[in-house]
Amino acid sequence: MIFKTVIDNMFGNFVVYADKEIKVKIKNKKIEFSNDGPNIEKNLINEIFTQYRKGINGKFGLGLSIVKQSLNLYNYTIKVKNMKKGVLFEIE
Repeated sequence: MIFKTVIDNMFGNFVVYADKEIKVKIKNKKIEFSNDGPNIEKNLINEIFTQYRKGINGKFGLGLSIVKQSLNLYNYTIKVKNMKKGVLFEIE
């Protein structure tokens, strides 16, 4: 059930922000979600998992906070970083 919530929220965000491409990679006990959309604003990237913080096209600012809280319950971590083109989320 946890991963259904995580995947629903991650893809919900990625559909909004991706330009043309969404990738999911599972390797070495790590799941990576990436897209080719715009980078997360520098003033927001450290707070992206905080409730009600959202990017320009965000709706409610709850999805990523739900993802992080759900993962924390099972001792998983999530990190985000901007790439040259797009954004990468890593779950371990």
